[in-house]
Amino acid sequence: MQAEVHEVRDELAAAEVRALEAVELLAEGTVLWLHAAGVLIQVRSLAGRFSDLIAWLDRLGRRAPVDREAAEALARALLRGATQMLKAGRPDVVDSALDHAHLHIVPLAGGAPQLAAHLEYARGMRRMYDGDLAEAYEAFSGAAGHYEAIGDWRSALNNRANAALALIELGEDAEAELLLRDALSRAARMGMDLIGAYVRRYLGRVLCQRGDLAEARALAERALAEMVGRDGPGIEGPLRQLLAETLAAAGDLERALAELSTALGLLGDFRALRMEALGAQADVLLRAGRAAEAVAAAREGARLLDAEGGGMGERESRLRLVLVLALDAAGEAEEARAALDVAARFLLARAARIRDPRLRRSFRERVPENARTLALARDRLGSTPPS
Repeated sequence: MQAEVHEVRDELAAAEVRALEAVELLAEGTVLWLHAAGVLIQVRSLAGRFSDLIAWLDRLGRRAPVDREAAEALARALLRGATQMLKAGRPDVVDSALDHAHLHIVPLAGGAPQLAAHLEYARGMRRMYDGDLAEAYEAFSGAAGHYEAIGDWRSALNNRANAALALIELGEDAEAELLLRDALSRAARMGMDLIGAYVRRYLGRVLCQRGDLAEARALAERALAEMVGRDGPGIEGPLRQLLAETLAAAGDLERALAELSTALGLLGDFRALRMEALGAQADVLLRAGRAAEAVAAAREGARLLDAEGGGMGERESRLRLVLVLALDAAGEAEEARAALDVAARFLLARAARIRDPRLRRSFRERVPENARTLALARDRLGSTPPS
């Protein structure tokens, strides 16, 4: 199908045009129609067109597949699309899609080769959003293995990158870097620019945290150059955030703030990504001595986060910590203390979900914002959280 070929080539506009033509011409519910719907859903999720995505997911969620092949195609379209709604702060959509899959798809296509991969990917995304990082890593690694077994290298690399992100959040930067450099090499050989952009973003974060700012900045700039002319704000926004963080670490705070302003402008409907960018903006504003503005940015991010019950996948601890530090700098001691209590409680709740003692210790001690939050809690709240 032409739409799928364009998608594989990262030609998003052409993929959308061909997919729209296909869903209008083909009989609804057939395997080819479901493949076209899946391409359309993926393209619109990358563009942040979440209202369209909701309508399509609702349409797919009412379908009961007629045979195993249709069940497999429905699972791919439904679960890939639903997981993208996490970026819009809608975990309920993923839960509904998983329920539908288990009720109506698994019984018909339980042995279909792609089904296990789709289900593991969706489970990984859901666990990541909940802050269940070790479970997310296992699910993404499992999904990658399933996709590799069926020759879906694009999805396999995407899940390898997701597994690496879970490792970064767990404080396992060295292992994550190995995964990411391998994935970047494979993506380059196969001409997968969008996957390469994802991988460069996560690898850039590892390098920035380690102080390798020149390489981190080069990765961000290369990925942004590859995004020119493509309708992918959900990719471009986080890449601009990465570039901003490398600039801020090098002391160029004004350019960093300019990049973050552009990123936030791109991420209006990407609720979870916007929370992360607001945390970065608050951090840079605080470094620039603009405490009141830092408080405003951090409060906006925290309001979005708390409305979700605490879940954003990436850098939740940094957002909560920078709110504490900004309030301190603005002279709001009591509010800072209350925010610190909230930050420590959420962090410890996430740590408690990690069954492996080594990974739990890494999460608490090797992720910089986590270690600092717990140190502040011991110092200011008079408590020493158990190991």
